[in-house]
Amino acid sequence: MQLTCRKCGSKILYEDIDIQKVLARCRQCGAEFGFIEMVPNEQQPMAAVKFEVEKPTEFTVRQQQGVGIAIFWRWFTISAFVFLFNMLIWDAVLAGLIWFCFKIDIPNDNRVFFMFFFGTFFLVLIPICLWGTYKTVALFINSTTVYVDNVQIVIRHSPLPWPKNIKIPVESIDQLYCEEEVHVRENIYNVIVLLKSGKKVALISKLKHMNKAAFIEQQIENRLGIIDRPINGEMLWRKG
Repeated sequence: MQLTCRKCGSKILYEDIDIQKVLARCRQCGAEFGFIEMVPNEQQPMAAVKFEVEKPTEFTVRQQQGVGIAIFWRWFTISAFVFLFNMLIWDAVLAGLIWFCFKIDIPNDNRVFFMFFFGTFFLVLIPICLWGTYKTVALFINSTTVYVDNVQIVIRHSPLPWPKNIKIPVESIDQLYCEEEVHVRENIYNVIVLLKSGKKVALISKLKHMNKAAFIEQQIENRLGIIDRPINGEMLWRKG
């Protein structure tokens, strides 16, 4: 079986083929790609055999000018209204306390105590209300886009600024995998990038459905030709 590079068409030498990972590397252009479809099923390593994950209904996948893909989803769910109701209560309490402070006539004997007590209270309450209100608006209008091409993976949360807008060069990536965090109320799922340096980077965090994390992992692996292999601590969703 003679392999040729999918990018430049050069022949792949035997020593540049990793049979165990079903992965080949081109010496001419440096591209790495999988060739699992050329290997008989009975000879495929177990790590490479896994379910095809169906696209979640909330996700939209778009081809980007033939060189990349974009996976897009909105944050909005019905639970955003629960968060909105809670924040309306918190904001109403804060507004009521501010109104009360302006209306009350404080005796001079108690002025220091009053300023200390309410000053401390406001230092705690105001940041909570500001952050909660900001997050509530984000739950209604924000979305996440995962863009993947031959150069980099880009995670963008918009339109409101949000932490973890990241870019990861493709050449620095070793593996992708999903991990499950077990909590009392509900489990959450993260998509993790394992870099060649050994560092782990959370690509997407706190997804509430396993199939969403698995779909993102599989789409990126397919686009970049990354052959999946078992990683310690990963969520097991493969066959077997």
